[in-house]
Amino acid sequence: MASCLPLPDRCYSMYFKMKSSEKDRGPAMPGLKAKDLVGLSQEDLQRKLADLKRELLSLRTMKATAGPVPERIARFRVCKKDVARVLTVINQKARDEARAAFEGAEHIPKTFRPRLTHAMRCQLTEKQKRLLPSKLMKRKLQFPKLKYAVKV
Repeated sequence: MASCLPLPDRCYSMYFKMKSSEKDRGPAMPGLKAKDLVGLSQEDLQRKLADLKRELLSLRTMKATAGPVPERIARFRVCKKDVARVLTVINQKARDEARAAFEGAEHIPKTFRPRLTHAMRCQLTEKQKRLLPSKLMKRKLQFPKLKYAVKV
């Protein structure tokens, strides 16, 4: 019945500033920021991931034993997203290290090559474009272009 009561004026402005997803769920809980995670070392990231997974496990056990509590349900979502964020940063760092390892190599894995269209990937190189078939090459060498002296 409380939802039928009109909101005070100061609440209306806040309500309309919220995103539609926040109106349904309420204000978001604070989670980890990716820019803070980028500065951490690999060991710190692994430690943080283990802590988050442990927290997620404890939330699951509490949900199973004590039943769903609204604050805990909201924390579930934040915790899952934090785990995903940490894993993303770990994978990005690993990919960057692998890319650096293949920096000057002759053969580079497909994942690190420039992603072009199929036609652009299959185009001939400049050297291949200049090459002539062997028969044409021989003919060109045996019969060079004749130069005539013109009397003026």
